[in-house]
Amino acid sequence: MKNKHILIMLLATALLFGSTACHKDAQIEPKTPKVTEPDVSFTATTADFGWAVSFPGKVSSVVKVSRHVDMSDATSYGDATPTSNKDFHVEITGLSPETQYYYCFEIWNPNLNQRSEVKSFTTQALQKPTVTTASVSEFNFTNATAVGGGEVTSDGEDAVTERGIYFGTTPNPAITGTKLVASSTGTGSFTCTMTGLVEGTTYYVCAYATNSLGTGYGTEVSFTTPVDRIFTVNGVSFTMKRAGGGTFWMGAQSTNSSGQNYDSEAYDSESPVHSVTLSTFYMGETEVTQELWQAVMGSNPSHFSGTNLPVEMVSWNMIVNQFLPALNAATGQNFRLPTEAEWEYAARGGNQGHGYKYAGSNTIGDVAWYTGNSNSQTHAVATKQPNELGLYDMSGNVWEWCSDWYGNYNSGSQNNPQGPSSGSTRVLRGGGWLNSAGCCRVSYRYSSDPDDTNYNYGFRLALPQ
Repeated sequence: MKNKHILIMLLATALLFGSTACHKDAQIEPKTPKVTEPDVSFTATTADFGWAVSFPGKVSSVVKVSRHVDMSDATSYGDATPTSNKDFHVEITGLSPETQYYYCFEIWNPNLNQRSEVKSFTTQALQKPTVTTASVSEFNFTNATAVGGGEVTSDGEDAVTERGIYFGTTPNPAITGTKLVASSTGTGSFTCTMTGLVEGTTYYVCAYATNSLGTGYGTEVSFTTPVDRIFTVNGVSFTMKRAGGGTFWMGAQSTNSSGQNYDSEAYDSESPVHSVTLSTFYMGETEVTQELWQAVMGSNPSHFSGTNLPVEMVSWNMIVNQFLPALNAATGQNFRLPTEAEWEYAARGGNQGHGYKYAGSNTIGDVAWYTGNSNSQTHAVATKQPNELGLYDMSGNVWEWCSDWYGNYNSGSQNNPQGPSSGSTRVLRGGGWLNSAGCCRVSYRYSSDPDDTNYNYGFRLALPQ
C-alpha cells in the first residue's frame, strides 16, 4: 500500500514538470506579424499608404491594390527586400477618379506569409484648379503699368491649360473686366502686366486657372494707382503733384469787367487772354529747398540759410545747365523747369481751379509770404495753405523761373506752348517775399536775364507724364 502511494506521487511530479516544459516551449514560438497603425489617404488620382509591422525579425511587406474585392489582378506596391525597419510607405499614382479600390497588406519572410484584412477606398472626383491672387506690384508711372498675377496651388488633379488675371475699375472683374492670359500653364506662380492704367484710379484684380472641369478663381484684390510721385536723392525726398491735362484761359485783362479773366490790377503784358490746352504733367509740391539743392549739388548758394527754406541766389542758367542734369542723372528722370503756361495752369489749380486771384485763395495772407507779412525774409516751404492741386507757395516766398523766353502773348488758341523761340530774358512767376500782393497774382508776369541771381529768385520742378 505504501509503495502504491509513492508511485502516484512520482507520476504527479512527472506530469507537473512535463506541463511546465511544454509551456516554456510555447513562449519561444515565433510571433505572428501584424500590421499596426495603417494610414491611408487618397485624392482623385493618387493614394498614399503608410503602415508599420509588429515583428522582431526581418520581414518584407507590400500593399496590394485591386479593383476587385477578391484581390484578383492585384498590383503590389513597395520594396520586397527584407528589412529590419518596420515602417513602410508607398505612394501610388495614376488611379482613376471616383473609383472604388480594394487593398491589403502582405508580410513575409522565409518562415511565414501573412496577409491583412481586405479593405477599400474610393478616389475623389476631379476638381477645378485652386488659385490665389497675388498683390499688385508698384505702379510704373512712365509706362502706366502694374504687374499682377497669382499662384495655382492645386490643379484639381487635371492639367491646367490656361491661367491669368482679370482686372477692371469695378468689382467682380471676371465679369466686367479685361482678361490677361499668362504665357505659362500648370501650377505655381505667374504674372501678367496690366497696361493703360490711369493715375488716381482704383482697380480690381482676380486670378484664374482653367482645366477640363472648368475655371477656378482667386480672391479679388484691389489697388489704387497713385497720383503723386515721390523721389529721393541722397536721403532727401520731394513730391511731384499731378496736374491733369486740360484747357484753360491764360492771362488777364482789366478792360472788360464781364469778360474772361477780368482783373482790375491786370497789366497789358498779361493780355490778350487766350485759350491754352496742356497735356498732363507733374509739378513740384513746393519750391526746391536748400536741402534738395545741397543733396544734388553738394553746396548751397542761398542768402538766407535753412534746410526747408527755398533755395535762392540761383540763376536760370545755373538751374538748367547744372542742377537739372545732376538731378536727372541721380534719378533717371527728365525733370525740367515748367513752361510759363504750365506754371499758370498749375497756379490756377489746373482742372480743379476755382478762379482765385492768388494761388489757392482770394486772400493773399492765406497762401503767400509777401512784403506784407514776410518780415523781409523767405520762409519754410509749405507753411501756408496749398492751392487746389496741393501746391504750396505758388504765390509769394520766391519768384520761380520758367523755361520760356519772355515775349508778348498771342490771341490764338495754343496747344502745349513753349514760348518764343528766342529772347533776352527768361520768365519769372509768382512774386516773392519782397513784393507786393499784386506781383503774387496768378497772371502776373516778370522776367530777368538768365544769368541773374537774386535772393528773391528760386524755382520749382516740372516733370512730363
